[in-house]
Amino acid sequence: MIIINGKKYNSSGKSISIINGHVTVDGKELTDLSGIEEKEIKIEIQGDIDVLDVDHCQQVSLQSCGSVKTMSGSVKCQGDIEGSVNTMSGSVKCGGEIKGSVSSMSGSIKSIKK
Repeated sequence: MIIINGKKYNSSGKSISIINGHVTVDGKELTDLSGIEEKEIKIEIQGDIDVLDVDHCQQVSLQSCGSVKTMSGSVKCQGDIEGSVNTMSGSVKCGGEIKGSVSSMSGSIKSIKK
């Protein structure tokens, strides 16, 4: 399930991208966010995914993931991140282990190995 600013979308996929307001799951467009009024976008992913690519948001929360990339936005993961995490502007907080590389140009990086 994908939750964006409290609105639930019943979709499960392995690859999710949110670019220019378009939410795409496994190559198929789920919704267009260009009309939302909120200036801060909060994204929550319930379930495991392989790839998450987001251009901008306030925060991404997820359970576990293969790799995560954001241009602007913090990443909060409850479990392990199997691949890499890249964010240009935002912090990274992982409750498990980050097994790949991590980079943030302006933000803190915190991983708590279980």
